[in-house]
Formats: sequence, C-alpha cells, structure tokens
Amino acid sequence: MPPNTKMTKCPPPHPGPFSRAYHRTASLFGFTHPSSFPLYILTAGALFAFSLSRLPYLDLSTRFRPSSIPGEWFHLRSGHRRAGILLHLIGVLFGSLLAVHQFTPALRHKWPMVHRVIGHVAILLFLMGNAGAFMILDTSVGGTPAMQLWTGLVGSGTTVAVVLAYVNVKRRQIDQHRAWMLRTWGWAGSIITLRLILGIGMGASFAVGAEFEGVFRCEEVVFMYENTGVRDGWGVVRGKYPACSGVGTEAMRVVVTSEGGGPEGSAVRLRAIFLMAAWLAIAIHVALVELYLALTPGESHRLRVLSRERQIARGKITAESEKEAGLGAGRLGDAPKWWNREVKPVDEVVGLDHTAKAVEADDEAGKKSEGV
Repeated sequence: MPPNTKMTKCPPPHPGPFSRAYHRTASLFGFTHPSSFPLYILTAGALFAFSLSRLPYLDLSTRFRPSSIPGEWFHLRSGHRRAGILLHLIGVLFGSLLAVHQFTPALRHKWPMVHRVIGHVAILLFLMGNAGAFMILDTSVGGTPAMQLWTGLVGSGTTVAVVLAYVNVKRRQIDQHRAWMLRTWGWAGSIITLRLILGIGMGASFAVGAEFEGVFRCEEVVFMYENTGVRDGWGVVRGKYPACSGVGTEAMRVVVTSEGGGPEGSAVRLRAIFLMAAWLAIAIHVALVELYLALTPGESHRLRVLSRERQIARGKITAESEKEAGLGAGRLGDAPKWWNREVKPVDEVVGLDHTAKAVEADDEAGKKSEGV
C-alpha cells in the first residue's frame, strides 16, 4: 500500500423495503435480536392460530362431535366426561390465547401490570384445562395404558412446571420463571406437532399397507355407525360381527381391524398412529425447549442478576446472602457465586488477545505449582 494512503470503510448497504418493514414490525413487538422474532412467529403464532381455529369446538354437539376421532363421542356425550372435555377446551384454548401475549416483549416492558394480570388468568385457565384432561383420562383416544400414561405425564408435568413458574416469579426469581414458563407452554404446544405427525403417520401407514387391530364393545361400534348417519347400526354390526348378535351383547367385545373398513377401522388406525405421534411430539418439544434454554445463557444470566437486585430490594434476601430466593440451583443446589460477574461482549470472551492472555496465565500458574 502506498504511503499516506488511508483505508476507507465501505458504507453499510442501504436496507431494502422488506428489511425496513421487518425491523419495524419486530420492534413494534419489542424484539431486538434478529432471530427472536421469526422464532416468536413460528411458536407463539402457531399456538395462537391453532387455539383460535379450535374455538368452534366449544360447541360440542355440533362442531366437536363430527370432528372427533370415531368412538370418542361415545364416552364424551354425557356425564362427568362431557364436563371434562368442555372444561379442558375452555381452559386450554383461552389460556393459550392469553399466554401468547405473555411472550410478547412489548407488553411486558410497556404494561407490566397488564402482563401480571393476564399471567394470573392464563395460569388459572391452564390449570382448569388440565383438570378437565384428567377427567377424561380413562377413555381418551382408547384409554390404553400407554395413552393414559402420556396424558398423565403431560398433564402433571405442565401442572408442576406452571406452579414452579408462579412460585419463582413470586420470589422474584425471574430467570427460573422464564425457564419454567417456556417449558410449560413448550410441552403443551406439542399437541400442534402431534397433529402434524399424525397426518404424516396416517399417510405413511396407508402407503406401506400397515394393518392395525383393536378391541371394541359391540355398542361402541354401533354408536360409531349411528353417529355417521346410519339408522340401523345394529343391523350393520351384526352382519359384520356375528358375536354381536343375540340379546345382551352390548358389552360383548369384538376384534376390529383397520382393513375391515367402516368407522371402527378408521378408529383403530387413528388410535394407533395418535399414540405414536403423541410420544414422539412430546419428546421433540422437551428436547427443543432444553436446547433453547442452553443456547440462551446470556439472557438467563441477565435475568439472574436482575432477580438478585429485586430480591435484595424487596427484602427476600440480604446483600450478604449467597443463596437465591427462588427454587433453583442457586438455592437448592451448589451453584457458585455469580452475581458479581459482568456479562462481557463475545469478542472479549473468545477474542485472540483474551485467549492468549488466558493461556499465558495458565502457564505461569503451572510453573509456580511445579516450583519453577
């Protein structure tokens, strides 16, 4: 390079109309990180759209009944299970619609009181929805032991998670509140992925010619036919299943195959694929939530520092206390002192100069320990 020649930096490219619109929209919702807003649209947007599309199901007899898995309405049409499914739909759908707003930064920052009120209502609705799910646990999607275990696991898991989130925010442990709320709605949102896997699984099962078997009571099969508009359900069922002929055969059980056709054949296939999809979906969502938490340690640390400041200000702990007020590793485990550490920029942490100094310091420490 010739002497007295100065290097000039190229001006940054002028953002296009799409980029400007994107950043304007993201900032409107309160997002500053470039990757956070698309993730918000993908997750919270999907939860909002799914819940909104399911609101017509609150009309159980007209909208939910024809859309349910064949045979489900046999158990849900009356009694405590009808109350359970209605309670579940009201709690989960409206709770999900409110929860989406809780993950919107603009709402939390500009209207914290609204954030708190909506949060309390969303938690109550969600717990109500879980109570409804437990009321139909014994017959939901066939009521097999594996299906009951899944319902109980997801229901109890999300209940414990949302309670821990509530307790932590009351103790001003905001980082743990964030983590447990993400787990709560991440696990609950697995029902959306379940539907996607169910559709793929149904198509794949037809493509490979997979066959499934199940056991139904005669009166269940009759109800399936009559629920689809067949007037003489008993006549059809007795023709297909001779064991259902005669008097007092309502409780008689018959083996049904997916290749036998009819609504009972569809029910057998749907129940089997649904069970597979349910377990796969919850496994995916548990892994993704933990991956997200592991990839955002900076936000967790920032909230831990903020939590300690608020806990001291509210008298939850003293400035000399080495424990946190919340239910986390800082209180229940052996987490080291961390609150006097500052969050440094990435280039300061992994930069070459910093790395070289760290290596030199380690070498000096090693020499001293060896008596050199």
